[in-house]
Amino acid sequence: MTRRPADPCPGRNEPPPPRAIRTGQVWAVLGLILALGGGIYFQVHAHAFVDYDDIGYFVNDPRLDGRLTGDDLVSAFAEPYFANWSPMTSLSIRVGDALHGADPGAHLLTNVMLHLLASMGLFLALVKMTRQIGPSAFVGLVFAVHPLHVESVAWASERKDVLAAAFWMTGLLAYAFYTAKRSRPLYATVIVLGGLAMLSKPTAVSFPITLLLLDFWPSNTLVNGRALRQRIAEKVPLILMAGLLAGATFWVQDDAGARQTEWLSFFDRGMNAGLSYATYIADTFWPVDLAVFYPYPNPERLGSLWPLGAWGALAVLSALCLYGAPQRPYLLMGWAWFGVTLVPMIGFIQVGTQGHADRYMYVPMIGLLIAVAWGLSSVFAALRAPRWLGPLLAAGVLLALSIASYRQAGHWRNTLQLFSHALEATGANPVAHRGLGVTYWLEGETALGEEHLRMAVQLDPRWPDARLALALALNQSGRFEEAEQHFLQAREDGADPGRVHAGLGVGAQQMGQDTRAATEYQAALALRPDEWEIVNNLAWLLATTGDIGLRDSARAVVLAQSAVSAVPGNVDFLETLATAYAALGHYPEAQESQQRALSALPGNTDPADPSTKTRLQGQLRIYENRGSDE
Repeated sequence: MTRRPADPCPGRNEPPPPRAIRTGQVWAVLGLILALGGGIYFQVHAHAFVDYDDIGYFVNDPRLDGRLTGDDLVSAFAEPYFANWSPMTSLSIRVGDALHGADPGAHLLTNVMLHLLASMGLFLALVKMTRQIGPSAFVGLVFAVHPLHVESVAWASERKDVLAAAFWMTGLLAYAFYTAKRSRPLYATVIVLGGLAMLSKPTAVSFPITLLLLDFWPSNTLVNGRALRQRIAEKVPLILMAGLLAGATFWVQDDAGARQTEWLSFFDRGMNAGLSYATYIADTFWPVDLAVFYPYPNPERLGSLWPLGAWGALAVLSALCLYGAPQRPYLLMGWAWFGVTLVPMIGFIQVGTQGHADRYMYVPMIGLLIAVAWGLSSVFAALRAPRWLGPLLAAGVLLALSIASYRQAGHWRNTLQLFSHALEATGANPVAHRGLGVTYWLEGETALGEEHLRMAVQLDPRWPDARLALALALNQSGRFEEAEQHFLQAREDGADPGRVHAGLGVGAQQMGQDTRAATEYQAALALRPDEWEIVNNLAWLLATTGDIGLRDSARAVVLAQSAVSAVPGNVDFLETLATAYAALGHYPEAQESQQRALSALPGNTDPADPSTKTRLQGQLRIYENRGSDE
């Protein structure tokens, strides 16, 4: 009789025998993912872009011109994209712009479709690898409806999250087929999808590690050292890509100044990491008071016993998962998935000023869901619970999560709702105050806007964006001297020097300091040559200044022409061009430009305010009279 070789992992459960999966069950779960996810997120078709990255990504990006060309493909891979190298995300947004322009609803529905694709891919991959539809359905459905994922879906700028996850989860599905039948086409598919995930979001560098975790469980192929080496070897292309992408991302973020480490000691970052891990676990099981931005913990909290307690609890949970691995490997696999995939976002290398963020749990949550789903399935089996108990509890959980997610998605309707809710959820929040301040100011509620902007500066005096926003508001309200002090402080704190120079130029011009204003505008244009508002301001100054030594009407015409060429229908730019022509004595050209400004007026000005039209018509008559005199 042939003797069975010893199990290299004694005590470990054998992989479950293949179970018959009814196709109808699979389709039912896929339909439920679409129904629940679609029901939660269809509302975003009526949402607006929020003034928190969206405007830069989808409205003001000069690379978006409504067309898709070969140059777009080249530049997507050749240029950094908002302090990251994520060419697939850049290309995705350009394709969307070519299809439907800057329509926020269309871009957001694209996010929804990618999220649902990721949810279905995750479910199918788990079903294929485990042959267990119940726990797999629970993971896929909770992934689709969990409130922590709302930020990644309902925030247009988080296209990178859902795009990377769509490639990631379909890559897992391809890997599930590959582990069942190893073939070169399937292997190539896994490599391509994993690479596309990394090119969508740099934090997807942990993709090859998640494949190794699937080798541990449920594949159970890491039975000895030789098998481990084989499994690692087949992932070498992905590991190399991950290393190269991590290096490129580090360089791009450093060059863009996105990494924020100078104001945080490694001790502070380590303590916050422990708190963040604990917070993510808590928010997974009790997702309340979620917000777009969570301020970094204050020094008192970082120096308290809470972070040490969090690290201690994490160590205990890790030890328990290791101890239970022989009998319940899914616990260790899920815990490792959660811990490892969070490492790029946990803050040891700080990017931004947030303490933690909901979007960072988009993929890491899968590990916790796997541990819970298979853990509860094991408990129910051991207790011989009625077969209806698991589905009933799951239905209750899904209903509660879906309601919470629907409400959370509603907070993303516009900037005002988003930051108002953030203040309610977090209390003192400089980012929320700045967002509300800018929004109220633009809507004409200047007193309320200024109040929020001052509160943002008070809460975070060294945050240049808040101080710069306050300075710009003060400029617009005519308090140029106070604005100047804030501009200078913002520059010292690291604000965009081009915007600072532009703001100082506006203030100097309004105070009659034309020479200084011209110097500031020129300094701004040296840094931001395509900032057409600054070009227009300088053109107007050179055409209208009373300083004979500074006036340069010919250059004013050239500058104004460049602004009009870039933004043909802008009334202010056309009026400046007419003024520059008139200053040069070219009245026919001045009349033609003024006529174009009047023609463009209805789409660019509030029809309820007739003063602009009256002013343009009056100036046109002056040009006509002077032209006839000549």
